[in-house]
Amino acid sequence: MKGTQTEYNTLRKVVLGRIDSDNTFPTNDIGMLAVIASDLSLYTDTNIDLQNAVKFIPEISQTIIETTQRELTTLKQILIDNNVEVVHPTAVPSKQTISTPTFDTTQFPVYCPRDILLNFRDLIIVAPNLYQSRIHESAYYQDILMEESKNGRLVVEAPRPYTSLNNFNTSKEAEYITNTDIPIFEAANVLIDGERNALYYQISHSGNWAGFYWLESMIKTIYPEVEVYPLEVYNGTHLDTTISILNYDTVALNPERITNTDLLPPPLQSRNHIFPDIIDATQNNGLSSKWIGMNSLSINPSTIVVDSDQTSYIKQLETNGFTVLPHKLTYCDVLEGGHHCTTSDLRRDENY
Repeated sequence: MKGTQTEYNTLRKVVLGRIDSDNTFPTNDIGMLAVIASDLSLYTDTNIDLQNAVKFIPEISQTIIETTQRELTTLKQILIDNNVEVVHPTAVPSKQTISTPTFDTTQFPVYCPRDILLNFRDLIIVAPNLYQSRIHESAYYQDILMEESKNGRLVVEAPRPYTSLNNFNTSKEAEYITNTDIPIFEAANVLIDGERNALYYQISHSGNWAGFYWLESMIKTIYPEVEVYPLEVYNGTHLDTTISILNYDTVALNPERITNTDLLPPPLQSRNHIFPDIIDATQNNGLSSKWIGMNSLSINPSTIVVDSDQTSYIKQLETNGFTVLPHKLTYCDVLEGGHHCTTSDLRRDENY
């Protein structure tokens, strides 16, 4: 059994995130506040209004916690029924304090392991996350990482980006919110396409050029045949609501963000393209856009877990020969993660 080099070959082992009682979002994480302020165009004159951004941090109510816990249990059973081993990060204590050299905050929920762990072949990279509240989140995956290491995988932790307000662009004219040479990226800024010797890295608020060069150097050192392609198609966080690699022949592309496929790297151009017809099922207090509805998890090259509300997209996939396993994560936009985000592939059936 090998580590993952695709988004789609038969899944054998996966990390499934969790939400724990009394989990909350931090209210003083500069990275999180800057993303919110930029996405919602919150400005005072020409500068980002970080103080106003605090008002838009969603409350994680008991209803959200209990509903999500039930739905994650159902998702776990779907995975087990498809012969997938499921492991979890450890629980986050209520209001766990995270200390950095620049300030203290509280731990972000460990609901989205996809943001933290970048799995590629026999390499696991702990990503240098934008949010200070997640900078030591790998501690909650320690048992999982130790087990993978014992089974021959190399675990590498990227340099921790301890940031302060000086590392952020607060100008209204800024294209991206970070202005630092410190490598920053979330693992969800990257899609893996190893059967075509390619990785795709999204330059955005949550992934800077310094992070791209660090990742490219790391990958090239271990796998010189692999090309790491930078993409500048969308400045928001993460790539998996813009591009979804469904199998060797097919990719789903966000029709609002990918308007010219000729600008894509060659390995993505040469596939069949599906442009998802997404229904807006977001909550009033969620920060994610409707495109979280195309956030899916491939069980194998022909079977995909998709948001059950996305009936039009499901029909598109079925027309293209896929078997769809519908499943609902009601508050995925509030917790900022659909089926792809709340999982992190550890093992798939791969040949390399």
